[in-house]
Amino acid sequence: MNNVALEANNMKMIFDGVVALNKVNIKIYKGEAMALVGENGAGKSTLIKCISGINKPNEGKIKMFGKKQNFSNVHEAITSGIGVVHQELKLCENMSIAENIFLGRWKKTRKIINYKKMYQESKKYLKMIGINLDPKLKVSELSIAKQQMVEIAKVLSLGAKIIILDEPTDTLSNIEANQLFKVLEKLKKKKIAILYVTHRMKEIKKICERYTILKDGLFIKSGFVKDISINKIIENMIGRKIEEQFPKQKFKKDKCVMEIKNLSSEILFNVNLKIYNGEILGIAGLVGSKRTEFAKTIVGLMNYNFGKIFYKNKILKKIKTKKMIENGIYYVTENRKKDGLFLNLDVSHNVIISNINKVLNKMKIISTKKIKNSTHLARKKLNIKFNNIDDKPLSLSGGNQQKLLLAKALFTNPQILILDEPTRGVDVGSRKEIYNIINDFATQGKAVVVISSELPEIIGISNRVAVFNNGYLRGILNKKEISEKEIMNLAILEN
Repeated sequence: MNNVALEANNMKMIFDGVVALNKVNIKIYKGEAMALVGENGAGKSTLIKCISGINKPNEGKIKMFGKKQNFSNVHEAITSGIGVVHQELKLCENMSIAENIFLGRWKKTRKIINYKKMYQESKKYLKMIGINLDPKLKVSELSIAKQQMVEIAKVLSLGAKIIILDEPTDTLSNIEANQLFKVLEKLKKKKIAILYVTHRMKEIKKICERYTILKDGLFIKSGFVKDISINKIIENMIGRKIEEQFPKQKFKKDKCVMEIKNLSSEILFNVNLKIYNGEILGIAGLVGSKRTEFAKTIVGLMNYNFGKIFYKNKILKKIKTKKMIENGIYYVTENRKKDGLFLNLDVSHNVIISNINKVLNKMKIISTKKIKNSTHLARKKLNIKFNNIDDKPLSLSGGNQQKLLLAKALFTNPQILILDEPTRGVDVGSRKEIYNIINDFATQGKAVVVISSELPEIIGISNRVAVFNNGYLRGILNKKEISEKEIMNLAILEN
């Protein structure tokens, strides 16, 4: 019996003379999850777009359940049974769950929306994935994880027999990710085929039966997950043997550069913490622990009503973000597209925008030459890959967008660099480069604070870890004490 749900052969896609896909093959099977892996820029997104009707390939053939397909648009792919849950969810937050599930297809009786029927149908699809949500709830009231479940229910309501998930756990906690895995197991039992795109290698072993590896638009290898190690997958992705993922640390803990005393607000409670030059301080905690809120408070993005912040032994008063940047304290957001990069500006202006004074000439006019030189220097130092300095950030891969965000921060010559989820949505090769950038910054005798939801990252890169839980700093672990168990013990500690 043929269990192939979708087969794409010799897929070729060319954009402006650049070959994005070159003779790529993939098979997705009923009742199984196929991991699609590769570095940023490997061709994964392009392949997904070809399969789902967004792009029409220059060459290649697609078969679904043995029948040839030639999708001219997304609608044709959807009606044939392909559903995509994008990395950036496509929901209307001001509408209810039911309205989102049946968006554009609202149930009507005599031209009047039949909400009762729509709620009943929505419950049916939510029940299919084992989720108990009130269809009347607005999407804005849901967590990201639950919004994702709504997206899955939506594609099921459209009759999806093949579901493509693009980086589905990127913004989820471990608990939420495990809930997603349970849903995917339910879908596989219903003989639904899953194409699972991820940078998180451990997830492949948890959820996927097969894998396909792409590199530079080329098909590299496919097979059964049980027959290959994670290290071998990574080696095939990056084209070389992997070294230790985290750089060897040579911390020289120096004097205290910042001290937070009894910091309190409506969501933070009596936080006391010292940050030292020459160290990488990890900030850990579960979703809702207020890790990010703590970072935003000490850089002036959020207010506090009690406590003191000392920087270089001087108390900071009337903290404003612009002033903090001028003082050498820079916060790099966890959401590079929404809050970090200026997507309408080119690469070069993103590099220099936080420190315009640095590119002024003697007449106090912006120097095009200085902008160009600064951009090329950042490109060389951080190995940012782009074609021209007037490229827009969205033309870059996720890893290169993240390195561009770091370049923007480093251009201000910070003394304390606060990085919130610095490797979110970044491939294995780019992660290694980002870890090296972080490590090099600390070895220059400056301070780095890394906030991350990934415990292996926190453990691998930090020489101290501060653990937050519901607005409280529960404890600080030194290098010898750091472990997943110790971090989790503090992260779930009750009052």
